[in-house]
Amino acid sequence: MSFVASSRVDMVDYNLLQKLKGSGMSTLYYGVESGSQRILNLMRKGITLKQAEDAVKSAKKAGLSVLTSFILGYPGETEEDINRTIDFSIKLKPDYSQYSILTPFPGTPIYRELHENGLISSKNWDKYTVLEPVLDYEKMGLTKSMVKRKLVEAYLKFYARPNYLLKHRYMIKEIFQIILRSFILPKLKGGTGKGWYQDI
Repeated sequence: MSFVASSRVDMVDYNLLQKLKGSGMSTLYYGVESGSQRILNLMRKGITLKQAEDAVKSAKKAGLSVLTSFILGYPGETEEDINRTIDFSIKLKPDYSQYSILTPFPGTPIYRELHENGLISSKNWDKYTVLEPVLDYEKMGLTKSMVKRKLVEAYLKFYARPNYLLKHRYMIKEIFQIILRSFILPKLKGGTGKGWYQDI
């Protein structure tokens, strides 16, 4: 049986990953979230950048594919922090990387916190796609346009690297379709603006 799994980076070691690989696990998903230790601390994530590096290295050593996930636009984050996250995601050398804009879904602690502080700028639930900024970033020293631009930059910097494309030639068409559905079609008449995953 082949399967994929998710894990915190502080909950695995090489021996465990070896056994999971031997049991049929092919891919491991890590929610790293940020490449800035300061932002990880603000998130109360409870991990270090070193733990993230070690977890990815151990998974790769065990022969697993690795997908890492990151959040951009967290309250208190600066443009420099976002740049650190993008650079760190590349430094980790995972097989795939996923980026999203912080989206505080109703019912979550961060939604209540941001709502109480007047930092949520939109309650149009169609925008809660993790691809659209819904916070009042201007009150936090950022702008919505910059956060959206950094999301595109993150995907392009990770997936458009020549050495990555050479190694993953089969993904070129998929990458183009994701960019088209996520960022180009929503700006054209007939685009849904609801994220690539809803158009597949």
